[in-house]
Amino acid sequence: MPRKEYTARIDSRNGADMRVLFFENEVLNEKTPYVEIVPLPCLHYGHPAHQALLLKWAIDYIKAEPWRFGLFLGDMMENGMIGSLGSPYDDTTSPGGQIDDLIRKFKPIAHKIIAVIRGNHEKRTWRVAGIDPGAIIASSLEVPYLGIEGVIRLQFGQSTYTGFKITYLIYAHHGWGGGRSIGSKTNNLERLTHRMECCDVYMMAHTHQQMAWLDGILTPDNRSGRIKLTRRLMVMCGAFLGNSEYAAEKAYKPMVPGTIVITLSGKTKEAYATVRSGESLKQV
Repeated sequence: MPRKEYTARIDSRNGADMRVLFFENEVLNEKTPYVEIVPLPCLHYGHPAHQALLLKWAIDYIKAEPWRFGLFLGDMMENGMIGSLGSPYDDTTSPGGQIDDLIRKFKPIAHKIIAVIRGNHEKRTWRVAGIDPGAIIASSLEVPYLGIEGVIRLQFGQSTYTGFKITYLIYAHHGWGGGRSIGSKTNNLERLTHRMECCDVYMMAHTHQQMAWLDGILTPDNRSGRIKLTRRLMVMCGAFLGNSEYAAEKAYKPMVPGTIVITLSGKTKEAYATVRSGESLKQV
């Protein structure tokens, strides 16, 4: 299967360089029953607390079925540098080695990676040297690079009601903020809907928290004149990092490593989330 099975289009009519990625793959056709998207948030590869077994599970899980796809959500590497919060002397390998290892690990499933989103840890190198590790990883894997945010469009399946393919729009953002409470993290994820409207799934990383809920908003239908309830799946995607010294210093509540798999139905327009961590990782 060739790797380049995507098209990326940029809509800059409003002056914003926002990428709308039309993701295409031979698996995405009218017979596709569902699609699973496996977020790859905050791997922090190179950090001593990076969860190598969780990363192996994610790669094996994506590889196991044709309708599973991965999505990098930033902070792929720890990238400790002089002057950053993390020290390069604590990392298990150099920033260059972290980039090389990530490319090597994901090369076998590069054709199943939807895109790369950049995180604040990758931006450390950009601030110091004008080099973007996220762009290097994306280019080496031959997958789209969306920067800090992006809109992804998938179309597949066949609606039970209309007979047409079902279209999903996903807004993905690395995230921001260092609030301790669940409420502050929830508020940041909810704010994504203020920046980008009309998406079916909103995904955010950065906080290392795993949570998901269905959000709704009333929208008028111009054709029927009725008001309908539009549902949006809100997902904070977790992390591949265990309890770190930085978290201990700040007395942060420890996070459970894991990710949240998003399932998109090919028969009705429906999206749901499944937490994958701990014991649930045994099932492939």
